Amino acid sequence: LIKMLYLKSLEKGYVPLLVSPNYSQASLRLMFKGLIAQQYGEGETVEHDFSDIPRGRKILFIDDFEYLRKERKNDSAYLSDLLEQVGKVVFVASEVTLSHAIENVSDSVKRQFGFEGTAEYSIVDFRRSKREALVRKVCEIEEASTAAKDKLILVINQVAMGHKGMFEANPEFIIHYAKYLLAHQGAMSANDVVPMTSLYRVNISNVVKEALKKSPVGHQERYIEKVMVILSEIAYEMHQKKCPVTSTERIAKIICDYRLTHGVRLDFNALLDVAIKAHILTLDQEGRIRFTSVNQLAFFVADKIERNMSKGPIDNDLSYLLDNIYLNINERILLFLAYLRDNNELPLELCVRLDSMLRGLNDADFESQAFSFLSVDIGFQIGRVDSESAKQ
Repeated sequence: LIKMLYLKSLEKGYVPLLVSPNYSQASLRLMFKGLIAQQYGEGETVEHDFSDIPRGRKILFIDDFEYLRKERKNDSAYLSDLLEQVGKVVFVASEVTLSHAIENVSDSVKRQFGFEGTAEYSIVDFRRSKREALVRKVCEIEEASTAAKDKLILVINQVAMGHKGMFEANPEFIIHYAKYLLAHQGAMSANDVVPMTSLYRVNISNVVKEALKKSPVGHQERYIEKVMVILSEIAYEMHQKKCPVTSTERIAKIICDYRLTHGVRLDFNALLDVAIKAHILTLDQEGRIRFTSVNQLAFFVADKIERNMSKGPIDNDLSYLLDNIYLNINERILLFLAYLRDNNELPLELCVRLDSMLRGLNDADFESQAFSFLSVDIGFQIGRVDSESAKQ
């Protein structure tokens, strides 16, 4: 999106600059110098020509505002410094960061440059028409055949309808999903079975890999699995404690325990930085940490339970999930567990519960239209959600 806006601004006669965390520098002077050289050419003449352009024609586009290297830690002060150099700043950020950054732009900047105010836009969910247009664009970029494009649109529409709880109607998820299916076209031909969990695992692995490239750790394949395991440990503890947020202290303790148990080196700051840059974890102004979506939390809880399955029975985990299936998070965890592995524990437990519910009732008799199990109180009811559970 930010690159598209950059290109559109060129068409309208603006002189834009585009910066991402990879190309940011703490010193604004050095950052602008590097951006001008990268995007318009090197040399003092180019810099001089750029400085002569009226400030109102200059736009700075920023991708991932939260992760820029900044000499000034205060976002509002940093934004004020930027507005002294360019007429407009367009940046992508979380809602919390966005509100915090723009609310306190300095009065001196507003007076000096005739500050015109701000505009906030949210990227909303993509429904069918926009979703299909986005998929067509992905197919065009990936040079997919017409047949593959038509099949992909059909499959994604079926998935969006059949997996509403797991299919996220946002551009990033749709793009990752479309690319996954184009790269694994066999997944589109086997009775349209959709590998939702495979997609999640591949998608999350890819975003972790990209985040690692931006971190001091660097791109290390062996580090990806460690990040995934730690995230599943964090998610599992949050679910056990029925708490939607955690703290840096708790995460540090989880990493320390894992490091001692498995004898591996893991840096707390580096791992937290990667998880945040990958948009898996979110750190708010109060220092609380949460998963960015319920689906991601559910996936990592299920991943931990699935790994526990390989070590032995997990009766307590399954019983809790089934007893409290009315909670949305548990329903999603069970869905992920059903996809994560071909195991018989979950369906067997469901069969046992159904058998206990229907035991003692007569079989259905279609001729006499006797369906006693539909009319008799069998003493089964869904647990009522108490106020504390509802809050959680």
